[in-house]
Amino acid sequence: MLLRGSPASARVRPGLAFFPPWFGNAYVGLLYEHLAQLGFSVVGDGRFTFRWLRRSRHTVNILHFNWPQQYYIYRGRPRRLAKVLSWSTLVRFGGRLVAARLFGYRIVWTVHQIYPHESVGKSLDRSAARLLARLSHALIAHDAATAEAIANELGSQARAKVRVIPHGSYVGVYPPGRPRDQVKTGLGIRRDAFAFLCFGNLRRYKDIGVLLEAFSRAALEDATLVVAGKARDAETAEL
Repeated sequence: MLLRGSPASARVRPGLAFFPPWFGNAYVGLLYEHLAQLGFSVVGDGRFTFRWLRRSRHTVNILHFNWPQQYYIYRGRPRRLAKVLSWSTLVRFGGRLVAARLFGYRIVWTVHQIYPHESVGKSLDRSAARLLARLSHALIAHDAATAEAIANELGSQARAKVRVIPHGSYVGVYPPGRPRDQVKTGLGIRRDAFAFLCFGNLRRYKDIGVLLEAFSRAALEDATLVVAGKARDAETAEL
C-alpha cells in the first residue's frame, strides 16, 4: 500500500515505511494519513527483510519503528524455547538494522515505552532497546517523562537523539458519548446501580484475573463490573 500526498505539495517529501506495517488502531492511521497529507510517500506494507531493504532503497528513505518487539521476540514453537531463540532473532534484527544504515536509510524510533509490556526476558528487551537506539538516527517521545526515561535507561547517546513530540488528539475521531442512563440500559444494568469499567485490550500483563477475583470477593451490593475489550491471548480469554 502506498499513500501519497497531494500533487500540489510545494516540496517533495521522502518515502517513509513504518513498522510494524498495520493500521490496527486510530493512532497509527491518523499519524501516517497526516504525513501523507504533508507530502510524504507512506508505504504501509513494508517488510523488514534484507530483500525488501535492498529493493526499496531507491523509493524509501525513512524507516519508522513504533513497536519493535515483533522483530526480535521469537513467536514460533516450541514456546518453552522462546527466550533462547529470541536471542538469535535479535541478532538477525540487528543485522538488518546495520544493513539498513549501509543502504542509506534513516531510522526513527517512536518510543511509546522503552521495554514491551509482554516480555520473554528483561535482558533481551534491554539489549534490543539499546541496539535500536544506537542505530537509530532519531528517537521520538510523546512526553518529557518518557524522554527522561530514555536518557536514564539507554545512555547519553540516546539522550542526544530524543525529540519530544506531543501525542496527537483523538478529538472528532470517535463518535460522541451517550448519556449514562442510556448506556446502562443498553447493557442491561439498572440505572441506580454503580458500574465499574475495565476498558481496553485485555492482555496477560494487565492481570485481569486479579480484578475479577477482587470484585467477586468484595461482594458489593448494587454494583456491576463491565469488562470492555478484546482478549489478546487464550489465557485471558478463558477468564
